[in-house]
Amino acid sequence: MKRIVIGKNSALWRQLSSDPVIAERFHAALSHRDLATYAFMPDDEIWVLSYSRDPLENRAMIDSLGPNHSGRVIYFSTATANVCEVTRCYQYPRVKAVAAAYVAAQLASAVIVQLGFVYKTPGDLPSGRTAAISMDELAVFFRDGPGLQSGTLRLFTMVHKPHGSTPERILHRAYDVLQKWCGAIPCALRPLDVVIRAAGWKWYGYVNLSNRLWSSTTSL
Repeated sequence: MKRIVIGKNSALWRQLSSDPVIAERFHAALSHRDLATYAFMPDDEIWVLSYSRDPLENRAMIDSLGPNHSGRVIYFSTATANVCEVTRCYQYPRVKAVAAAYVAAQLASAVIVQLGFVYKTPGDLPSGRTAAISMDELAVFFRDGPGLQSGTLRLFTMVHKPHGSTPERILHRAYDVLQKWCGAIPCALRPLDVVIRAAGWKWYGYVNLSNRLWSSTTSL
């Protein structure tokens, strides 16, 4: 059995593979372009970090493993995919949710990883409560592997970062109210998102909606 990463050009893999223990643990790291010529063995353990905005390309990536693939597939989805319970207007979580559902339906040995916001230091986090995991914790996961043989794994905890100022805290609370009022069309707030992003704050859009939903449904 070989461990193989799909997504060698991803920012996460570039950082993780600098750890010699992690690099040694994996037999190969592939990109989308390598899939057409790489011969997977049925028992290969595949770790999928790669993703495309095109749902058909994500399906083709999974299909490239072959119809008889029996090895474990660890597919990295996103904790923000939970916003699809409320809305489909945000592209990234929607595409990731569709891809994860396809993986789970096609492969009995799939582990769907709901990956939180990855941060190096607490200063990288959005203000408020965030479904997050540190880079050090993620490195441990890559060294040790998931305990599950199949199913869904939450790879995050709810981490709190204080707001940097009173105006930011007040605006964040007001944004929560507006986002709730928008119901299934929170993308109506995108003009406001541009302003919040310009201010250097990271808690807008689907990140905010996702964290609000997780905060109400999990004790992590």
